[in-house]
Amino acid sequence: MSTVTITSRPTRITVAAKGTQGPPGPAATATPELLAARDQAVGAATSASQSAISAGAAETGAGQSAASANASASAASGSETAASNSATAAGTAATNAGNSATAAGTSATNAATSATQAAITAAAVPKWWAGTQVAYTALPVKDPTTLYVVTG
Repeated sequence: MSTVTITSRPTRITVAAKGTQGPPGPAATATPELLAARDQAVGAATSASQSAISAGAAETGAGQSAASANASASAASGSETAASNSATAAGTAATNAGNSATAAGTSATNAATSATQAAITAAAVPKWWAGTQVAYTALPVKDPTTLYVVTG
């Protein structure tokens, strides 16, 4: 009977080749090390994304406060034209600064989201190795995050 053996620390699985009968084996699953590494990467990326979102929200609030200051300064222009023009210019500058801060927060959020997506993709594609039993035995170090497929 020809078989393919999948070895993954700590589980070894033997699968019968197509068209042959073989003993049933346990279901192939990711190792605890792979799952832990994936969960850690996703958690770190999610935390970074949430921090960036919080920073963006704070910067958006600053921009809105500046816009309120601009509106108040514009209302005062009916009384003191020279003073109100200065206040309006200052309010406009504050609004522009708030808009820039909001844009920076949005960029940080987008970067964190991209990092989260990359971490999820990287965690979903495990490393693997295929070779004979002799080659597997000869490996000096066996990586616990690698799926080892023994083909003979």
